[in-house]
Amino acid sequence: MAAGSSDKESEPPFQGGAQPVPEHPPEMPKAGRSVMQVIVIAIGVLTVLAGLLWILVPALGAR
Repeated sequence: MAAGSSDKESEPPFQGGAQPVPEHPPEMPKAGRSVMQVIVIAIGVLTVLAGLLWILVPALGAR
C-alpha cells in the first residue's frame, strides 16, 4: 500500500456532468473610474506631446 493511497480511497467517486454556470451581467464601471481613465489618457497624451516638443524644438532651432 502506497503512502498516498488512503486519500484516494476516502474520496467519493467522481460524479461527472456539466455544472450550470450562473450568469452575471457585466459590471458597469463607476463614474469615478471613467473620469480617472480619461485623466490618465489625457496625461499620457500630453506627456508624449511634451516629449516630441522636447526633441523637435531644439532640433528645428539648430538649423
